[in-house]
Order: sequence, then C-alpha cells, then structure tokens
Amino acid sequence: MRRFLPLSLGALVIIGIPLVAFSLVQASPGPGAPAHWSAARNISESPDGIAGPRIGVDSNGHLHLIWIDDRTGSGDLYYTQSTDGGTTWSAFESITTTVESWPGDMAIGPDGTVHVAWVDVEGTKSHRLKYGRRESAENWSDSDVEAGLALPPDPAMGVDGNYIYIVWQKRVGEQDNPNIWYGHKAITGTIWTTQWITDTDVSSLAPDVAMDGNGNVHVVWQEQVNDGTIWYSKGSWSGTFSWSAPITVSESLTGCVTPAIAVGSDDYVHIVWGQYISDDEQYVYYAGLPHHITPAKVFTEAVGVSTEAPTYLYPRVAIRGDSEVHVVWHGKRATDITDQIWYAVSENKGNSWSSPIKISREPTRQALAPDIALDEKTEHVVWQGKEGAIYQVMYSRGFPYAIYLPVVTKSYPGG
Repeated sequence: MRRFLPLSLGALVIIGIPLVAFSLVQASPGPGAPAHWSAARNISESPDGIAGPRIGVDSNGHLHLIWIDDRTGSGDLYYTQSTDGGTTWSAFESITTTVESWPGDMAIGPDGTVHVAWVDVEGTKSHRLKYGRRESAENWSDSDVEAGLALPPDPAMGVDGNYIYIVWQKRVGEQDNPNIWYGHKAITGTIWTTQWITDTDVSSLAPDVAMDGNGNVHVVWQEQVNDGTIWYSKGSWSGTFSWSAPITVSESLTGCVTPAIAVGSDDYVHIVWGQYISDDEQYVYYAGLPHHITPAKVFTEAVGVSTEAPTYLYPRVAIRGDSEVHVVWHGKRATDITDQIWYAVSENKGNSWSSPIKISREPTRQALAPDIALDEKTEHVVWQGKEGAIYQVMYSRGFPYAIYLPVVTKSYPGG
C-alpha cells in the first residue's frame, strides 16, 4: 500500500503574472516503506535513565507508552499516552513499588484499556511477576501473577475481548533449565490459571505471544538447541485449554535468538528473530504460518551488535491489515560507529522486503531494543537511546516523503 502526503494548494488566480505551482510526487526507499521519519524525540527526559520501552495503539489511534524509569532510585513503571499521533504526550503516570522493577510488556484491550506486566526484584533469586491495569487516569490496579521466581521471568502478554494472557520463562525447584509457562485470567476476574507449555531438558527462553480473531493463542520462544532454535506452539479452547506440539520455525538454522510474533487480520502468523553468528555477523529472519514457513532473511547484509548488553539482535514485528509486515531491530552496519535502529517493511507477507531504513540517524548515540506500533497510516517506533551516560525513551514516526517539483504555467493577457 503506497501512501501519499495530502496536499491542498487551494485556488490560485493570478492575472497577467506567471504562476509557479508545485506537483507532488512520492520518493520511496522500497515498496510500502515510509520514506521519511521524524527526528528522534526524547520522551522520558529522565535524570537517571530508563529501560524497556513498549508502545501500543488502541482502536481510536491513541498511542500508549510504558518504560521502567530510575528517577525514583528503585526503577518504577512509567506510562504516558498521545491522542494526536505522537505530537504531544500526557503527563507521566507511575506504578510505584518499594522494590526494584524490571521491564515487561503491555497490551491494549479492544475497549482501549491498558494492561501491563512487569517484574519486581525482591532478591538475587526472588522475582515477582506482576500484572497491572489502568482503571482511569492516574489510577492503576496491580496484582501478583506468581511470586518466588528464581529466574527473571521476561514476560510477554496479550489480551482479547475475554481474557488476559501472559507467558514467561520459569525454573521450577532445583531444575537447571527454565521452561515456558503460560497464564490467563478473565478480564474481570482475579484468578490466574497457569500451566507449562514446554518441559524439556534444555533452556526455553524469551517467549512472545499473540492472539488471533478466533481465540487462539500463539507463542514463540528460543529453545537452546544448536545454540538456539525458534519454537512455536498454538493454544486453543476445546472445553479446556490445550497446546499443540511445538514445531521448529527456524528449521536447520543455528544461533537463533529473541523471537517476536504478531498476527494479521486474516489470522496469519508472522514471526521474526535474530541469528547470532558472531558479534559482527548477525541477521534478522522472518517466517510465516501456516503457508510460508520457510525462514528467509529480511535483509541479506549482516549487521554487528555492540558488546554492551544486549549483544544480539532484538527484532520486533507489527502487522497492518493482512499483508503489511513491519520489522524494527538494532545493530550497526559497516559505516556505523554504534548501534542504530533499523526498519523494513514487506507488503506481501514477507515474500520481499524494502531496503532497510535507519530511523535513529544519530551516529554517535547508541540505540537499542526498539518496539513498533501501527495506526491506520503511520508507523510509531520507540527505543532506548543513549543521551550522555544514560538511556532515554526515544520516539520517531514514519511518513511518506514529499518532493515538490516546480511547474511553470503560462500567463495569458487578460486572463
């Protein structure tokens, strides 16, 4: 879908004077790709640094943004929203706890309600998985999903019209390797129903989750086989909730890490992940289900990632309609001094991709861990951007790029 910046020149009537008008054409770096991104803006302006920004959009096109902010000294979850497409942002709200908090995830319900999951750190091997909901402005409820977790759970979440879903990594008892666990509760309920998805002899890490329009729950994760493979399973209701046998999405690839998943309006499943070969050779891969499972590179050129954590690619994916697949990731190409934020789009379910676009465009400032959300016309991206010695929430949005070409028309005596 090609998009044009609308222009209204109005009616210009000038008698006896040559008239110079402008025609509008679109320049594009590739099919469907926004050719212009706004300059990056510091949204958080934190005096002490941030981590883990997540952005979402509701059915009214309003943007919602969360992150962990250290301005209170312990790391609290912060929230802001924009009702004008990212031009202005509301006053910050926070869920303040007495312990340190770590990043989690956010999901926007069909009614526009904001749901969040995050981690409270109570000790070296004691983590509490938390759930929160924005009841109204500056009014948040919160509750425990599970306490006493030995391993940081790294949660991901989703929501539909009936349930809230969370997946996380969990080590049970003296078990050496974590597995993937799942929980759901009714939107108006208080009880979480939990179960494991994997129970293997190797580590299962970094889960992500998405829902389709039929009430199915789709989960991907990193299974530590062959230095990392990407596994997928689908959960569905048939009296009780059950999971399909996992399949290996990454096929024979090795070194696969940090998957992300999204579902299109046609219930087609889109999965992206990073492949780590070395610090200086990493790739972003894509696969679709159920018809296009064969993994393919989003871009054939390798990127490097700095040795400062995370030292691997961190792609995220969002879908517009049933065909447009939008992907963002961080990394540095040959001429980059440090990590930057990159973006590419496919208009045909991953069969071909635009050339990557550098969104961050600040060559000396490290940019990490992006997230992306889409409204009907605009792409919205946030990331951790280094400002001085600390990270801030940086934001940019994509637009079609307009070039105005002069067109000289003749003047006629007497009009």
